[in-house]
Amino acid sequence: MFKKHFLIILFLFLLVTVNTKAQLVIANGIGQTPQQMVQNFLLGSGVTVSNVKFNDSPNIINISNQIGSFHTNTNQTNLGFTNGLSIATGGVQVATSGVLHEIVNGIAINSDPQLQTLKPGKALKDVARLEFDFIPSSDSIKFTYVFASNEYLTAVCTDYDDVFGFFISGPNPAGGNYTNKNIALVPGTNLPVSINTINSGIPNNSVSPCFLNYTQYYHSFIPNITYRGGTVPLIASAKVIPCSTYHIKIAICDVTNGIYDSGVFLKANSFSSSPVAITKTFTNPTVSDTSIIRGCNNAIIKFRLPNPVSIKYAIPLIKQGTAINGVDYASIPDTIFIPVNSDSVILNITAFQNATVYPHLL
Repeated sequence: MFKKHFLIILFLFLLVTVNTKAQLVIANGIGQTPQQMVQNFLLGSGVTVSNVKFNDSPNIINISNQIGSFHTNTNQTNLGFTNGLSIATGGVQVATSGVLHEIVNGIAINSDPQLQTLKPGKALKDVARLEFDFIPSSDSIKFTYVFASNEYLTAVCTDYDDVFGFFISGPNPAGGNYTNKNIALVPGTNLPVSINTINSGIPNNSVSPCFLNYTQYYHSFIPNITYRGGTVPLIASAKVIPCSTYHIKIAICDVTNGIYDSGVFLKANSFSSSPVAITKTFTNPTVSDTSIIRGCNNAIIKFRLPNPVSIKYAIPLIKQGTAINGVDYASIPDTIFIPVNSDSVILNITAFQNATVYPHLL
């Protein structure tokens, strides 16, 4: 039977928390590496990550307050999820501190080529960026996020249009390659998520372009989250080629000035690529529903993806145990394939007459 194993190593660290009586508890990432932050607070199933950097460094975070983890107490917030990873244009503590701006610890980054494409000609301030390589196990990746900002209420349709993006690079299943393609979009559009695209619909000026008709994606937080407003939980997703290598950058910045901060909350374990679902049945389950028995009970293994694939999907098989492939049971290849325009493939395991019981095959 083929299995994908994803090893999650939990690290225990002493974290400095702020405002522990609030319903949202924020902890900065000081003392951890960017790899540990992603592994512990973002990564879900079906994805492996490597080469993780925060603000261009893979090293232990020893000063920056722009990245951290969060969780809620017993009384839930209306954030939409309970824990995960956060990055912010100031300190992540601004989410609960009640102030509009937290000074960036360390050297502030005031440029980013991908964010600049979203806001051409505008000055960028207090950039925070997390990036890494990843390999998906299925034909899509997704994660859940909330964008929040203190620019809301006073800066809609102004030049203070704080913005962020999720930029993916790698093979495009439709042909060619993604090159820093932004997948943090207003649902159903190609618009980046920002103050001037998702808001309450009430303008504070007349700067163009500005969109006031996506109010269904905006809401105010309860008092224990002190950002002035933000989005409802949104999903960023992309079609990918299984087992290929991709790069993603998650970046956010203040625009024009760095006075009022913004942040993005990433739901824990939501960065995922739905893995292959594996089910087994037997030709004679009344005899056994756990083992293959010679001349009596064979196994039928089904490998299924969430959606049909546009290219042939390879599933490598790992064969273990004392039974000999092709001698004790009908030969099984090293790799089977889900065919184009299908979502599944069947593998039959048939024991030969000289064999007895092989529970370890399953």
